[in-house]
Amino acid sequence: MTKSIIFNLSPFNNRADISKAEYIIKKLLGFAVIYMAAAVLGEGIILGGLYAAGYDALHGDMPGGEVAMLLSLYGFAVFAAITLIYRRLVEKKRPEHIGIKKAGKEYFTGIVIAALLLIAIVLLSCLVSAASFERQTQKVSPLSIVVWLGAFMVQGASEEIMCRGFLQGTLQDKLGTRLAVAVSSTVFVGMHLLKTDLMDSKPVFALLGIVNLYLISWLFSALVIRTGSIVAACGLHSFWNFALSILMGSTVSGNDSSSNGLIILRVDNGSILMGGEYGLEAGGMTTVILAIALVILVKRKDNKNGVQ
Repeated sequence: MTKSIIFNLSPFNNRADISKAEYIIKKLLGFAVIYMAAAVLGEGIILGGLYAAGYDALHGDMPGGEVAMLLSLYGFAVFAAITLIYRRLVEKKRPEHIGIKKAGKEYFTGIVIAALLLIAIVLLSCLVSAASFERQTQKVSPLSIVVWLGAFMVQGASEEIMCRGFLQGTLQDKLGTRLAVAVSSTVFVGMHLLKTDLMDSKPVFALLGIVNLYLISWLFSALVIRTGSIVAACGLHSFWNFALSILMGSTVSGNDSSSNGLIILRVDNGSILMGGEYGLEAGGMTTVILAIALVILVKRKDNKNGVQ
């Protein structure tokens, strides 16, 4: 009996003829294995690269600032690679089964959606005097923009491959769409809570931050379901983070930007609309815009499928 349960829950086999509860646990264990293996391997690769570059990382001699942030973001490629390897070797699925298809057009669609969401948030915030623009005089290197864009493309795509491509996709096969989205979104939110100090914010900002994490995760999931691909969600996720951090010089998931931004936006940190020190992602204006966007996307999908 015990051996049977262990075999059912093992993330290293492809057995699916088990209960829904066992299947969820099995896939969550698979996600944990992927995450821990990628974290260890990624850390090893970074430390090895730094050692080759002349740093003594084991004794605290490491680069800081932009270099450290870029290493962290590009390091997400390891998470994507391990996920694809696990999906191929254990679940016997090719990359197209994880939703990597329709690359060009869908990715651009995601970028446009991210831009429209952020424009709406910023403009409405300015209209109610919760934010204001300042004149930008700083020169920014085009090469720096390209390097940072590439970094956020890697980071956003990797999280989508893990949460939507692997976890949501594999759960959806057995559990249906709603439960798969609920579980994968909760894992997505949990990942971000572990990596940030959101819970150290004021209670109202912590609550809004969690709500907004769920809303944007559901938005990513809705895009995946509608397009049959994770590519649009990758574009939305990556450009959202890139625009907040590099174009606007704002915090992303509570992490300070390494850029002063191409657009200077002065915000009222005490306003519930702007998210306090955590940034726009914990703001009430973001809650409103994301909720409206999600309703529109879901309604359009229902209409397309003939649902009244």
